[in-house]
Amino acid sequence: MSEPAEAKRLLIYRGRGLQGAKTKAYRNGYKGAMYPWEAARPEYGETTPERGMADPQTGERTAIYTGKKELHISADISHAVWKYYQATGDEEFMKQWGDEIILATAVFWADRVEWDEDGRVCHIRDVIGPDEYKQRLTDNTYTNYMARNNLRLAVQIAERLEKEDPEYLEELNNRWEICEMLPKIRRAAEGIYLPPVGKDGILPQFAGYGKLQEMDLSYYKSFGKNAAAEIRKEHTVMELESFRVHKQADLVLLLQLFPELPEEAGGTQRRQVREKNYEFYEKHTLHEASYSFATHSLMAASLGRTQEAYELFRQCCDVDLSSDGENAPAGIYAACMGGIWQCVVEGFCGVRIEEDALRIDPCLPETWESVKFRICYRKSTLDIKVTKNALTVNNRSSHPVPLSFRGEAVCLDGTVSRIFPLHSPE
Repeated sequence: MSEPAEAKRLLIYRGRGLQGAKTKAYRNGYKGAMYPWEAARPEYGETTPERGMADPQTGERTAIYTGKKELHISADISHAVWKYYQATGDEEFMKQWGDEIILATAVFWADRVEWDEDGRVCHIRDVIGPDEYKQRLTDNTYTNYMARNNLRLAVQIAERLEKEDPEYLEELNNRWEICEMLPKIRRAAEGIYLPPVGKDGILPQFAGYGKLQEMDLSYYKSFGKNAAAEIRKEHTVMELESFRVHKQADLVLLLQLFPELPEEAGGTQRRQVREKNYEFYEKHTLHEASYSFATHSLMAASLGRTQEAYELFRQCCDVDLSSDGENAPAGIYAACMGGIWQCVVEGFCGVRIEEDALRIDPCLPETWESVKFRICYRKSTLDIKVTKNALTVNNRSSHPVPLSFRGEAVCLDGTVSRIFPLHSPE
């Protein structure tokens, strides 16, 4: 994490938006916190319009469902809170904001799921995943996994508070019915439906994905970031719903956030599944959204496909550098800028925050000589330099830092610099 104080401010904004999220959940018939898809001042709640621009072929203003149906935002915020905590160990933030955000959003998911008649499996129906070309789905894989993660974190936090701070748990219970909903949260965390990997090795983006028609996108993808504009000259968004054509990273984003997926696969098999899904979904994705190139670049880097990762990284950079500003003020896409940083630090330099350590496993592009950057981890500030032949980590603080370097556990003592040799690229 490069700027923990700024990250904290952004998450406090989410904490201050809990009342608006509660109001949105109530208006949609649910308990808990249902975060807005588009937000401004925290107290405003949802600001997404219900209608958009006119369809160029039909002339009718298109319906916008994201405000009510793109639910994964609530789980995304919960995930961001937990990643911040993993990176900083900020107990004060969790007590003031983080625990409540995770518990309140879990209450929403436990109330939102729908159970089969036999009560064994629950589903999340009528949603939009990150790939917004496919709308009103049942069991979007990204959404279901993220919701499960949210629910599991809530169980973990509630059990800790029951032992360590029952008074605070009671305070949260008065606001969110935590104690009443906790059995439902546990049940939903165990029973939520997770689409399995198919015989072809593909993890379907949602239930029923196999019914979509194939379409050769090679012509459209030759236009790079303008691919979506080209395909819309011939097809409406409604028409694209029936094809394996995707706006942006969806399933690949899930696999990038959770490298341990698919859980049923072992080490070698898991890598094969991840590679197959990366190849399949990249082939079918137009990268209309600015962050999509970065997500696929990160996945390619994690698979050791450095040259592919670099080509995707260049396209990610091109979104801003050659933008004519049609879709964002001054042509600056904030998500894309963050994605560029992630591609460099998390992708090519291989930095990843794990449960108990900071993992570093670099794979620099062939044309790069070195990369230098500074990050914060827990109470330490680290200066990191990656070259073709060596990784150098300088701990600027007095606190020891647990590292994982290419699978080997290493403890970097305070105010120590250490050099790790890297194999030269073949």
